[in-house]
Amino acid sequence: MICLLECDILITVLSEKQNILKEILGSCFKTGNEYLYFCPKCNHHKRKLSVNLEKNAFKCWICGYRSKSILSLIKSFGSQQLLDKWIAITGEIDFSFEKQSIKSRLLDGQKQEIKKGEYIQLPKEFISLVGNFSLAAGQARKYLYDRGVLEEDINYWKIGFAVEGEYCNRIIIPLCSNNGKVNFFVSRTYLNEIPKYKNPSVDKDIVFNEIMIDWNKPIVLVEGIFDAIKAGENSIPLLGSSLNENGILFSNLVKCKLPVYICLDQDAKKKEYGIIKKLLYFGLEVYKIDIGEFKDPGEMTKKQFIKRKEKAIKITEEKLMIYRMEN
Repeated sequence: MICLLECDILITVLSEKQNILKEILGSCFKTGNEYLYFCPKCNHHKRKLSVNLEKNAFKCWICGYRSKSILSLIKSFGSQQLLDKWIAITGEIDFSFEKQSIKSRLLDGQKQEIKKGEYIQLPKEFISLVGNFSLAAGQARKYLYDRGVLEEDINYWKIGFAVEGEYCNRIIIPLCSNNGKVNFFVSRTYLNEIPKYKNPSVDKDIVFNEIMIDWNKPIVLVEGIFDAIKAGENSIPLLGSSLNENGILFSNLVKCKLPVYICLDQDAKKKEYGIIKKLLYFGLEVYKIDIGEFKDPGEMTKKQFIKRKEKAIKITEEKLMIYRMEN
């Protein structure tokens, strides 16, 4: 019974994929495992664009247009609606969705210095939650909803999960460098297993989720990934409560001379003071966001965080001394 159900699902998915390709490329004919279409790149008069749905790849035998991801073809020649539909069907992640260009990341006339670390692969068991409302995704979605994570957040952060392997029963949040490649990811159990967080053992001297950062706008520094989700646009998770003054993030902040909003957890007052002191020493404009009765920004709603941010206090050397004495 299960096998028949799985078979029906596969047939339905295949049919939906074919319908999407037909809307973009027109009719085709099949030969073996491949579907032949007219190539939208070179517009050759014969069907020479070979699409293999099983291998998720395509190639034009005339102009050489090819990719190991049909998603790129959909994105280049299909509508946004068809792209969204394809992602929902396949669970693929489009990491090239950012509107910023490399030029917008120029710092003081020079390209931002990026530590050449190792790019990593997401766990092979990673399943995207973007447009995924399957039964298997139920527990992961419930956990996120309970934490106040919205559908728009799932799409923005490209959140996924796993139901087997090393990261079984965990939310997985990919973090990308400024060229769209994954250089870190955060995984968090949604079944209260130990450890709560399980992250890859790679160099952490990076700007977490750098691809989403506009270095022409104020920066928000928070501790954790769920804090960053609530903080919204231009928020950077430290994934801890310290800021290394010899690290890439600190260097970028100093180069950009942007206002910095800081909002750490209630139990990190001393470390927060140290970060503010460093930033002020290097001439940055710093604002402190008071989270009041909340334990951390992740407990707030987005609207609550925005209101708190609007009331942020600009920290001067004098106010820093008062802050130190009070905490």
